[in-house]
Amino acid sequence: MPSAPQLRGLAEWAGQGGRPVTATGRLRMAEARELVDVLGTGDRIEGVRSSADLPRLGLLMEWAKKARLVRVVKGRLYAVAKARPVLADPLQLWLRAFEACFELRQALIGARSGWHVESLLFDVYEEVLEDVLNTLYSLPYPMPWPRLRDTVHLAYRTSFQLDAGLDLQHRMWFEHADRDLRAVLDLLDDLGAIERDRGMADPVFLDIDLSDAGPELLADMPPELAELLGVAGRQRTRRRGSVPMPGERS
Repeated sequence: MPSAPQLRGLAEWAGQGGRPVTATGRLRMAEARELVDVLGTGDRIEGVRSSADLPRLGLLMEWAKKARLVRVVKGRLYAVAKARPVLADPLQLWLRAFEACFELRQALIGARSGWHVESLLFDVYEEVLEDVLNTLYSLPYPMPWPRLRDTVHLAYRTSFQLDAGLDLQHRMWFEHADRDLRAVLDLLDDLGAIERDRGMADPVFLDIDLSDAGPELLADMPPELAELLGVAGRQRTRRRGSVPMPGERS
């Protein structure tokens, strides 16, 4: 189920009468099991003893709070009365959910326990999220994942004054941050703020020089691919791209 209807469903479930929560503001397991089923979160509940161990439900709870759709008062979770017009208007609900994405850093990529640490993305979450969205929305073509990832890596190097090398420690830091960035993109995709797909990158992103390619190379290629790469080769003299061959696009 897309995120916006789930947020509406959570608020309607809480209602004006409210639902009981624990002293820490979490749902009790009885209510959490019910809500997992109502919202279709996909969380596995077998053997789970705390609603804190239901990641999708926990994220939706925090999201609904940040979007000012629900709130906890005196041990109960209530739907916010002033949010009724928002819940009744799909566009306003979507906009409220989208704006709240910028406040989901802890819920989305925060450390789950004292044994874990946050990634590089955690400290620059809002800045990177804004830059990523501005970049994606400004392009007429889907942006390949490697290009987006490498652009964000440059932001990390600038923000944290990392040298240009890629030693083992840096590689581990970047891989951790990449996983978190994918989680952010998953959230945006669920909301409908971006679309993700797989396939050949647009020629504008290809950096392929076929000036030395002989006729045998093109003859062995499928005609559609040869035509695409031929276009990319001609465009290379006018614009420089960076990465990919077939792969994931964001």
